Amino acid sequence: GLRLQADNPYFRFHLGDAYDRLGESELAMTEWSKAAEGARIWPVPLGRLVQTVMLAGRGDILKSLLPRLEELSGGDPRTLAIIAAGQARLADRDSDESIKAVLPYVDRVLAARPGDPIALQLKLAIIAKTQSTDAARAWVASLAGGTPALPTTAYLALARAAEGETLGIEEAIYKQAAISRPP
Repeated sequence: GLRLQADNPYFRFHLGDAYDRLGESELAMTEWSKAAEGARIWPVPLGRLVQTVMLAGRGDILKSLLPRLEELSGGDPRTLAIIAAGQARLADRDSDESIKAVLPYVDRVLAARPGDPIALQLKLAIIAKTQSTDAARAWVASLAGGTPALPTTAYLALARAAEGETLGIEEAIYKQAAISRPP
């Protein structure tokens, strides 16, 4: 059976996942690439590939994958969150304009999924970098008690991001997480 299905993109995708769990990221990326080629309208293998390429710090490959993933996204918030993270990785850290260019992706994700941890972390980092730490603190404060209420995991992601930006508001975010709704 498997010999006849060796080029099946779904098989390749799951094989890539298996390699990834074993810590074999190069083999996983190869299988996800084959899955993406075999299932040209399915964004999931390409999304996995993009995430792994980001972790590996391979900006040259990332730059070529993101436009294709965006074409396949169909507005899916999870895929857009991966694209936003990739665009943030490629952004010139010294250029506010380059960093602000990521914001439309982040805002689209948050409009569809207000508690998306990746998008929340990115937005906090972008505000802290391009505006001020006070603006970042104010944005986080505006989220508390918002509608819809954010899940606990969203607040935990924000607390980690606030720590990374040294905003000094982690304790308040952790308290909000304690009283928030579970995921």
